[in-house]
Amino acid sequence: TQDNHGFIWFGTRNGLCRYDGYNINLFAHNEADSTSLRHNFITRLYNDSLRNILWISTDQGICSYNYETEDFSRYQIKGNTKDDVCFLNTSDGMLLAACSNGLMRYSLEKKQFVSLPTLIQPFTQQCNNAVLISSNQLLFNTNNDFFVYHIQSNTLCNLSKDLEVKDFRCAATDHTGNIWVG
Repeated sequence: TQDNHGFIWFGTRNGLCRYDGYNINLFAHNEADSTSLRHNFITRLYNDSLRNILWISTDQGICSYNYETEDFSRYQIKGNTKDDVCFLNTSDGMLLAACSNGLMRYSLEKKQFVSLPTLIQPFTQQCNNAVLISSNQLLFNTNNDFFVYHIQSNTLCNLSKDLEVKDFRCAATDHTGNIWVG
């Protein structure tokens, strides 16, 4: 992924690489340093351009990169057992994380991830993927079901009866409101 500073970041099984156009700098986990990567096996990167934060999902949890100190802050999402956390921003600036124990929201005040409304928590316990398909709609799937969560109205729609697919990598809506899943 490319960040707001122009750096290109590569997640590998052996750490996180930052390319500045000339050199590659490797960031690695160090047991003795609590400000190093949580783990070397990087599973997903997300450039949070609203907060100017690079979020890193690793095999052992998540962390964020601090550009001023060039180190990492580690985050614990209580109950999460998924090693590939999916991040996305809503149109009103809410950062969401799709985890094994549901969809979580990042709280700037608490500097931690907190639960979303209880309406969707039972359905997101096994969230496999999540993508914002409009400024107000979040599409996510579990092992057996597809859902659209309407963020503003806090309502949930199960799409499973209308879909024959069980998983997706990307999704979008067209100008007529149709949902396209790939």
